[in-house]
Amino acid sequence: MSKLGVTAVAIVLSLSGLAMCQITVPSGGGDIGQQINSAVAALPASGGEIHVLSPANGQCYSYTVPIVVSKPIIIVGQGPSTCLNFTGSGAAISFAGNETSLASAGPYVDGFGLRDLTLSGLGVQSGQTGLALGGSSNSVGFYGRGLTIGSFGIGLQFNRGVWNFKIEHSIFEQNGQSVLWPSDLAFGGENLEFDSVTFMGSASTFADSLHFNEQIGGGYSNLNNLTFVSCNFDSAQLVIDNGSGSIRLYSPHFENPGDGSGDQPFVRILASTVATDVVLDGPDFYNDQSDPYPPSFIEIDGSPTVTISQMRSVNLDGTQNVPTNLLINGDANVTLLGNAPLRAAQTQYIVESGNPQVWVMGGWNTSNTITSQTPLIYSQSYQFDDSTSPSVQIGGSGYFPTIGFNLWTGTGNSFYGMQIRGGGPNEIDFCSNGQATLGGGSYSCNASVVNGVFKSNVPDGTPPLIVASHTPPVNLNAWPATFAPSGTQIQNPHITTGKVILPVSGQATVSFQNGAAFTQTPACTVSYQASFPVSQQLDSNPSPTGITIFGQQYIGVYFICVGN
Repeated sequence: MSKLGVTAVAIVLSLSGLAMCQITVPSGGGDIGQQINSAVAALPASGGEIHVLSPANGQCYSYTVPIVVSKPIIIVGQGPSTCLNFTGSGAAISFAGNETSLASAGPYVDGFGLRDLTLSGLGVQSGQTGLALGGSSNSVGFYGRGLTIGSFGIGLQFNRGVWNFKIEHSIFEQNGQSVLWPSDLAFGGENLEFDSVTFMGSASTFADSLHFNEQIGGGYSNLNNLTFVSCNFDSAQLVIDNGSGSIRLYSPHFENPGDGSGDQPFVRILASTVATDVVLDGPDFYNDQSDPYPPSFIEIDGSPTVTISQMRSVNLDGTQNVPTNLLINGDANVTLLGNAPLRAAQTQYIVESGNPQVWVMGGWNTSNTITSQTPLIYSQSYQFDDSTSPSVQIGGSGYFPTIGFNLWTGTGNSFYGMQIRGGGPNEIDFCSNGQATLGGGSYSCNASVVNGVFKSNVPDGTPPLIVASHTPPVNLNAWPATFAPSGTQIQNPHITTGKVILPVSGQATVSFQNGAAFTQTPACTVSYQASFPVSQQLDSNPSPTGITIFGQQYIGVYFICVGN
């Protein structure tokens, strides 16, 4: 083993004739990168472990030879004190072709990678990469834990053929870019996970700190399952670009401590041509910056599908000077579930352009607004009373606040457009545009409610009301109206009339049923209907619920009663 320059084989176990090896470095002097590469070469194709001891002087190992791992090998240190400082060019550590020779297990394995060490470079402008995965051959099953990767141009570079990847309880700090997944990776991208990882940048490295599917080399990658669990994004912007597939963030924390974030949102989600599906579950946004305040915490551009639940935002200066929690451009489909009260922003959501579809369900939005410069499709369902619903504003300066919806006609791209507008103080207008394409047609507002009074704006000669039922509404008084001599309008007057044939007694009683009855005794007139002279005088005794008529037997009598 002296040819390898390492202390060989600390432990050798034999299991069914297959050897698993452990090698410890360093052994003597020499470039630690070269020593680790020699250990990789000495280990069998089935892999093993390389233990890196912390330097006795408490400093970092400085090395120029890039470490290349092409077997399922674990490189493990003794904690943060095991520090590897890369002073060469390219990638400090690369994993690719990490397959196994165990025929029963198939070509790929899981669990190789890095454990418990610090990896550092020459700074954000160095052009170096800290950790590179995949490339000309696949890297499937990488697992990292207890890592600190910092001071590189790129902290983690994904190349072709990476899946079943996980890093947990680790830190990416002060890299020009913490994580890069280019758009030209046409293979890989299944089940990538960051668990309890902190991404830490600065004012100069905030923008684009983590970029997934960045437009490099053209095309769209096969990234499709990316998960962040309890991760911190401190002065590190997350960018989710075209074709990023399914992205899930659970309980993420976003903050711009110390150095600030400039004029950038904390999260930018893009999907102008290829759909992207993003879930942010319980995101916390903490803003430490006041000059300027961030334009928003989340910006959605293009047409991704985004679900945000239990979002919370806080300004550490106690103000609400951030313009909005969420800024939307384009035709996104956005679902907002149970978001917490506003603490940092002036408005919950702003639609700046495009024609998005937005659903809001639950949460506290009292007295706050949704502002949109373009048509906004909006619905909500609250577990509280209606007073907790937000007001909806659509348009810009000088606009009519409007809530609009379109009903498909069932044919082609044709819709019935409807709008409810705020036409003035204490006025709501009801408008329609007939049958038209989305956004087409001219809206006509022929009805409104002004100070609680219904107003019809249809042309003269058009019936303002069409009532299919013949049952008169009790609170509707149409012309000609009935007045008392004093000029006061009599409410709810009506007429009850009928005919009765007097029996042999010369007396008959008629009851007034349902709406024919009165609230007080009506004024009634009676008259005979006969083709011959009548000798007996006609009389009556009315009441609110009927009338009794007295007269000549066998003669028909008409009666008319008026009252209310």
